[in-house]
Amino acid sequence: MKPTRYPFEHYFYWLAFLLALALRMFRLGAGPLADAEAGLALQALGLAHGQPVTLGAQPAYILLTSGLFSLLGATNFLARFFPALAGSLLVWLPYYFHRWMGDSDWLRRAGLVMAFGLALDPGLVSVSRQAGGLMPAVAFTLLTLAAFYNRRMVWVGIFAGLALLSGPSFLQGLLMLLVVWGLVRLLVREQPAVESETGEIASTTEPPPAPSLRNAIPSFVLTVLVAGALFLRAPQGLAAFANSLAVYLSTWVTTSGIPILRLPASLLVYQPLVVIFAFVALFRLGFGKYENLRVRSVAVGLSLAVAVAILLPLIYAGRQVGDMTWALVPLWALAALELGRLLQPGESRITTVVAICLALLLFVLAVVGWINLLAIGRYQANVVLYWAIIIGSLILGLIGVLLVAAGWSISTATLGVALSLCLVFGIQLLANTIGMTVVRQNGSQELWSPPSTTGQADLLLSTLSDFSSWNSGQRDQLQIVALDAPPSLQWALRLYPNASYQSALATSEAPPLVITLKGNQAPILAQQYRGQDFVWTVSPGWQGAYPPDFINWLTFRSAPLTQSQVILWARADMFPGGAPVNPASTTP
Repeated sequence: MKPTRYPFEHYFYWLAFLLALALRMFRLGAGPLADAEAGLALQALGLAHGQPVTLGAQPAYILLTSGLFSLLGATNFLARFFPALAGSLLVWLPYYFHRWMGDSDWLRRAGLVMAFGLALDPGLVSVSRQAGGLMPAVAFTLLTLAAFYNRRMVWVGIFAGLALLSGPSFLQGLLMLLVVWGLVRLLVREQPAVESETGEIASTTEPPPAPSLRNAIPSFVLTVLVAGALFLRAPQGLAAFANSLAVYLSTWVTTSGIPILRLPASLLVYQPLVVIFAFVALFRLGFGKYENLRVRSVAVGLSLAVAVAILLPLIYAGRQVGDMTWALVPLWALAALELGRLLQPGESRITTVVAICLALLLFVLAVVGWINLLAIGRYQANVVLYWAIIIGSLILGLIGVLLVAAGWSISTATLGVALSLCLVFGIQLLANTIGMTVVRQNGSQELWSPPSTTGQADLLLSTLSDFSSWNSGQRDQLQIVALDAPPSLQWALRLYPNASYQSALATSEAPPLVITLKGNQAPILAQQYRGQDFVWTVSPGWQGAYPPDFINWLTFRSAPLTQSQVILWARADMFPGGAPVNPASTTP
């Protein structure tokens, strides 16, 4: 039956959606595209310009982004717009299961907690702000399941089509879902029934009737034609989808160089709140504390989903930290179940007041401990004293919890601890999200960022614009030759119509500007060129799960990084007073 006790519930979901949208769209185009992002964006740009393009294995992203480029121009913002929008839609996932929640205050609170958690999670926000098909695959696959549960078959076809065309990441998610489904069928014998909106009892696993399934087929076909072939204007998109299986299988044998432990370790640093309460939910499940049969069955399924989503990426060689995205949604669902149960009003007003006072005390002690941890990371002096204060804060907090439990009640102490954990790790969660999206946009010192990021692209483009203004009167008309240019450099030069890309310069060539990778062959007659290097690619410079100085990295994100540079060579006559150059005598 339709809930009547929560008339304003959907407004909170809209608030969570707007928050998610703001975090994912704010300064979305400020950071330059990495090589992996730029390779896909260049395919979309070539398709928008009507050029012959060999599409990669992510046709939905490429074709939909090419449509945005055709209408609004090629920008970093639009290159990342589709994944950011898809990531924002994840917030509605718990809302689509409101029929399963019924009129339970606990489950409705859990749904809202999960919605805001999905909006604020630093891993989900980071992946949503990266161009590619990973976040669309996660979002549309899970939304397909939600639409199927609600028997919205038209939306099942739309979401399934978008998920299918999202590339190899969809195959990863499909494999996980099949494994989880098999384990659930093996372990969960009882299938709970739920009350439908008409008041009738229906099984959640009962397949929809054939007419309903037929309703999904037209929307699925139309979605594939639009997102996979642009109404057959780009039939190569369907061929690109066929290549997804080969690309996915290659990740099982082609190593990424990322250590195995870095993937689960990222959850401990960026999502300690969700990890803690998810483990509490697992503990409660293991001891049979969930009396509700429906909730227990769902908790078992979520637990299996978390285990499979974490363990499967550890098996194949091409693992990425972003693969943990599949584990974050069931983790948040488990944590939300526990938070929804814990964060309920106390037995009386005074009980709630005592729990809040205990939470504030624990929060103050946590702040004291964090300040001393900052001092250890910054000064590396008097370490024993700082650690003594941190340990003392922990002991005082434990004493406070024991006093409240003994003098008041265990439930009051439990509520106070839960509130303090939510306050401390909630702030830490938000700080990580803001740090990755605003302060260090896709910085290489972050575990959830792309394996290699682009450095001083803005500085290089500013220098090119200045040279072009000085010598041609326009900011983008000077001839530029880029040798062995990576995709990120080609994307950065997309607005320069006279830019060309070669592997080497001909003997008779002496273009005004030449860009080379540092270490590659530079112009031989260097006296007729002047060069300036720019940091271009930045990658993590450590091999373990965490950087060597863990505390310094945890507090200030200070970590060893490896850099590669490009050199901008400007012909001498481009400068005031420079001697003219004879092209025939300038051999690069």
